[in-house]
Amino acid sequence: MFDVQAINLHEFQVLAGSSNYVVDFLHKTCTCRVFDVDKIPCQHAIAVAKKTGVDPQLLADPYYTKPYWFSAYSESIKPAEELPELSADNIGQICLPPDTHVGVQEVRKEEIPRN
Repeated sequence: MFDVQAINLHEFQVLAGSSNYVVDFLHKTCTCRVFDVDKIPCQHAIAVAKKTGVDPQLLADPYYTKPYWFSAYSESIKPAEELPELSADNIGQICLPPDTHVGVQEVRKEEIPRN
C-alpha cells in the first residue's frame, strides 16, 4: 500500500513503508529510476495515476503502444532470396565478437598527464 501526496501539479511523493519516492508526471520520472529508464510507469507512478484518475497506460512511452507495433510490422517481411554458400574453410569455425574493452589503465594514461 502506498501513501500518495501531491507536491505540486506534476510532482508527487509516494511513501512505501520506510521508503520515499518522488514521481514527476511532467518529465515521466521516478526516483526509483524504473519510470525514466524503462519508459514504463513503475509501481509508484501507477499508484499516483490511480490516485489522480490518470490512465497508467497513457504514461507509457509510445514505443509500447499497439499502434506503434502495428506500424513497425505493417510492411511485408520477405525471406531472403538465396543465401550465399559457406566455403569449406568457414564451416565449424568459431566467430568471436570484436574486442572493444578499454582498460582502466589505458584511459588513465591518456587523461591524466604525468609530471
